[in-house]
Amino acid sequence: MAIVAAIAFWHPVPLMLAAFLAIVGFSEQQAGPNMVKALHAYDFGTPARADVAIAITCRDTDNHYRATVREHGHSDWEYEFIPQGWQPGARNYPANLWRNAAAGVPLLAVVDDGILIPRREPVKVDTQSPAAHVDKGAARS
Repeated sequence: MAIVAAIAFWHPVPLMLAAFLAIVGFSEQQAGPNMVKALHAYDFGTPARADVAIAITCRDTDNHYRATVREHGHSDWEYEFIPQGWQPGARNYPANLWRNAAAGVPLLAVVDDGILIPRREPVKVDTQSPAAHVDKGAARS
């Protein structure tokens, strides 16, 4: 459609707009399903108490936010999020946490200041010490 518009109007703006929308759509393709999962978990799941550590990384003029979720008896998880309507600080927050019951993956964390929905799939954080990694490697040799 953009190619037809560019040829009809003899102008490259429709192509640039289509390329921009394709890039944005591709980069945020996981955000939509994660929001649906978070809403479903909030509606039907039971929250647990957890701690969320937020780290902020500045790149150029933009801040990137990473949350590390810690709950007693579960693995730690880390994910990137975009704050919606609030400005998080780089600190620990007490939170209510909703998880995927089968996999244990965090779907939604709610702190007093706002919500944290994973932008992409959360990653399990390896909480073992570096010495444990060396011992595992030595045991295989």
